[in-house]
Amino acid sequence: MSKTNIVRAVASQTAQPRRRVASTIEAFIGRMTDQLRKGKKVTLSGFGTFRVHHRKARKGRNPRTGEPLIIPAARVVRFKAGTSLREEIR
Repeated sequence: MSKTNIVRAVASQTAQPRRRVASTIEAFIGRMTDQLRKGKKVTLSGFGTFRVHHRKARKGRNPRTGEPLIIPAARVVRFKAGTSLREEIR
């Protein structure tokens, strides 16, 4: 489901204009991004938790040439589904 589909679904369910829903979703995503950029976790009760994880540098290989290389360390976002979401999916 794309962001456009989400905006349409929320707009039709709440009888709000699409532009208002789109700006609300953009603001929500912006706040989540800001918090994750600061290294804080974002918890949506009943849905799950987003957090930043520090992945160490590691050895790898170029798939074309087989040449060894070092994959640099990175900060990545991890998501852990909440209990309610896990139960709904099962």
